[in-house]
Amino acid sequence: MDYSTCFSIGALMARVHNVTLNKKISRVDYDLKTLVKIPYTYAKQYFSEDLPEMKFLKAQG
Repeated sequence: MDYSTCFSIGALMARVHNVTLNKKISRVDYDLKTLVKIPYTYAKQYFSEDLPEMKFLKAQG
């Protein structure tokens, strides 16, 4: 890329940043609860807790 293209990309990124500066978005916080505990609770409804995979998930939480 030449200087002009890089400058244009940087200017566009700056404009996007300024437009979205005070916008709030709802994000999911990924942690042990959302990645292991909640899915394990749902999976218990469909799979036996004696399966090695279920035991592994339970041990992680």
